[in-house]
Amino acid sequence: MELLRPLAHFLIDPLIHFWLVLLLGLLLRRKKAGRYLLIYAGLWFFLISASPLPSWLAAQRESRYPVLLSVPDSQLVCSGYSSSGRTAQAEVLAQAAVLLGVSPADTLMVKTPAHTEAEAIDYAARFGAAHPLLRLSV
Repeated sequence: MELLRPLAHFLIDPLIHFWLVLLLGLLLRRKKAGRYLLIYAGLWFFLISASPLPSWLAAQRESRYPVLLSVPDSQLVCSGYSSSGRTAQAEVLAQAAVLLGVSPADTLMVKTPAHTEAEAIDYAARFGAAHPLLRLSV
């Protein structure tokens, strides 16, 4: 059962579905079924890119996570370093959060961690174990 869940999520993803059908259609393009698969892939791509379906799918995924503003006394911790030495990913995430309505006072940045383990160590050093953590990865 544990193995089926990731496989199902992989196969249900609309864009992966498109690429699989397109690849199969290209492999069978000389046959009638291949032509039908190519037509289906083109229609499917149009459906997932130019219809209300993408908005509905995004709303379904976003509804899984609580809104930051609905959790009292919460803060958004944006982390991520800059491998190029320019703008850190934490700064970009914080700016996006402010543009989406999060108060700048409720936004903290941790610019040094380069991977998840470093983020956890940095978070524990800065906030301790007394503060619960809801981690959402992008």
